[in-house]
Amino acid sequence: NAPIIQNKKISIPGGKRLLAVQNLIKKTLQNHLNDQDCIFLYCNKNFAPSLNSYITDLFNNFSINNELTIYYAITEV
Repeated sequence: NAPIIQNKKISIPGGKRLLAVQNLIKKTLQNHLNDQDCIFLYCNKNFAPSLNSYITDLFNNFSINNELTIYYAITEV
């Protein structure tokens, strides 16, 4: 339900928090979102981690084939 980002793979340092990913998505989609739109993030399509979670911790717990996949939506799943 959210606009699609053209560059589907990005690299974020492990010391960053998930909030950095949310901010990057908001910035990338700023022309496609309303001011009231929220960005919800999910690991493996079903787990919504805290925005304070470190990328390294999420990677260690949820990566598949050495990749961490974060999905985003503008409505809560």
